[in-house]
Amino acid sequence: MITAVILLGVLSTSVEDTAETIKTTSRQADAQTKSGITILQVLTNGNGTQLDIWVKNTGSIQIQPLENVDVFLMDIEGNWGDYITYLPGGPVGGENTWRVLSNVGLKWNPGDTFQLRASLRADPVLNDTGYNISITTPDLYTAKYRFDPSP
Repeated sequence: MITAVILLGVLSTSVEDTAETIKTTSRQADAQTKSGITILQVLTNGNGTQLDIWVKNTGSIQIQPLENVDVFLMDIEGNWGDYITYLPGGPVGGENTWRVLSNVGLKWNPGDTFQLRASLRADPVLNDTGYNISITTPDLYTAKYRFDPSP
């Protein structure tokens, strides 16, 4: 009898934990289906030290906060990659950073297209390879785009 009570208590706790995990996963999946971005274009200039990136909010919710948007750049061979740090005031020193160039201070509402600028002072893009850029929203929706630097 005591064994049955202990077993029932363990099973009850396990079922409650599983139910909570399912609820959390469901909330995250729901947020991801409402969120969405599309990278429309990436252009290089400044001898590869600058990327202009146009990104559209294709989801049904506002993307916020912008400082929690992750930008990652990698060459297509997989030999180099870097997390590009958000810095709203623009580039500082020799770091690879990004900021919003258009619509500064505005909310990124559904349907809005923002121009982002990545300053690649530490690692300029090279003309002899292609690159993949990946942008992830705060609720973990990721868009990827492959581009070749301008000659």
